[in-house]
Amino acid sequence: MKYSESDNEVSDEEESCSECEDYVEQAELYDSSSDSDNETTLGETMTSKNGQIKYSKDPYTNKFGRASKKNIINMMPGLTRYSCSRITDKEISSFEQFFPPPLLHTILKYTNIEGKRIFDKEWTDVDNIDMFAFFGLLLLAGVYRSNNESTESLWDCEKGRPIFGATMSLKTFKKISRVIRFDNRQTRIEILPKLYNPSENVTVNEQLVAFRGRCPFRQYMPSKPAKYGIKFWVLCDSATSYVWSIQPYTGKEIGSIPERNQGMRVVLDLIVGLKGTIRKNKPELPPEITTTKGRPIYSSSFAFTKETTLVSYIPKKNKSANLLSTFHHRPDVSSRTDKKPVIILDYNKCKGGVDTLDKSVSCYSCRRKTNRWPQVVFSNMLDISAFNAFVLFTAANHNHNWKEGCFAKRRHFLENLGMQLITPYIKKRQTLPRAPFSQEIAKKIRGFSQ
Repeated sequence: MKYSESDNEVSDEEESCSECEDYVEQAELYDSSSDSDNETTLGETMTSKNGQIKYSKDPYTNKFGRASKKNIINMMPGLTRYSCSRITDKEISSFEQFFPPPLLHTILKYTNIEGKRIFDKEWTDVDNIDMFAFFGLLLLAGVYRSNNESTESLWDCEKGRPIFGATMSLKTFKKISRVIRFDNRQTRIEILPKLYNPSENVTVNEQLVAFRGRCPFRQYMPSKPAKYGIKFWVLCDSATSYVWSIQPYTGKEIGSIPERNQGMRVVLDLIVGLKGTIRKNKPELPPEITTTKGRPIYSSSFAFTKETTLVSYIPKKNKSANLLSTFHHRPDVSSRTDKKPVIILDYNKCKGGVDTLDKSVSCYSCRRKTNRWPQVVFSNMLDISAFNAFVLFTAANHNHNWKEGCFAKRRHFLENLGMQLITPYIKKRQTLPRAPFSQEIAKKIRGFSQ
């Protein structure tokens, strides 16, 4: 999928902080005259099943050979000036970008309100240090593959991990887990696009976060491993799987009719210029394209409109793969033995962005068993923020050969990040933990011996 987006605003001070350039001038690639004046159609035409769309068997040609304006990338892929000026050689510097002060203030405000409502006078307001320590423990549980282990087991003096008891008490952790809130819609911030520019290929796909508790918009998707859960529409960079935009599916509003063509609406909301598969029973397709009987294996049939190119490829007898693209405008076929169209090859290169994200996140996920769907959404938000922070950190420190030759870079990043998040809280604790190993860790971090 080809992506285009307007410039991000940055101050003069931020521009001087980094030599990274966000945008490149592409005006010379585009002719000022309109595309419609330069295009002509040739050959026979085909009509879709519903009779509303006409396709040409020959491509619409542009005599100047210029790229369409909507397919021109007007940003430099990678870190933005904003993130370059804020990310250092500390892992926590990249993670903090996804929890800016207004968002963190919202989480703290509503968490403290809920804490006072539930625990009354027993509740002590949490601050930034407390909340980051809570985040750090969740991330460390994911690193140690202990996200499905009982909380009591993690804090156990004999069988648990001393770092958890050294950071905070089990009682405090359970209190924060029960009351954490982040659901003030008016103060949400679009921070993801501000930190990273995606490459020219991006992927839009569904993400299903496993959940079987009560939720008014829980989905059943038999094709997903979890089957039941909360659905998100995710826009990822195909090269790095950086999450650039995300939309939760919250169901239809009470009293309203079900939304038609929801998938198309979401995709068009997230991107400009796309290519993807399309089912052959769609009424917008011409019957000449969808017919497979008698067509030889490895053959391709093309159909064109001024904005789109449709291809039907036969990989096996009586089987077809149908793809639609707004980026390709010529019937190009590869020189491989299977003679796959270029549209399919380009689609295969970038279709796995969200799947790669799911695989990476699930490997060290901080999701814990819960019956509260807001907790599931929060855990997914924390996992994605940690993954995005890893992408930013490695991009910002690639010149320093960070963990060069290491095959578990993300594990090292998350472990260091978790320790950096919990260290201020350990230093802040008024009393040392009672467990000997936890006490030893706390003393070491505080900087004095037994």
